[in-house]
Amino acid sequence: MAWLAILALGLGPAGAAFYLWDHAVKRGDIRALGALSYAMPILSTALLVACGLADATGALVVRPCL
Repeated sequence: MAWLAILALGLGPAGAAFYLWDHAVKRGDIRALGALSYAMPILSTALLVACGLADATGALVVRPCL
């Protein structure tokens, strides 16, 4: 069962992420890609808060600065 899960992960989200990253590096704007990759943790946290799946607490602001 674990091997099936590993295979599904490799073909699904992880495989797609590697494919899309390779496509973006080869055909996209590498400077924008770099900026977006560093901004992704902030954007994903903001999306979770906006969708109501996470609480907007002070720890979200203070912790990254430590």
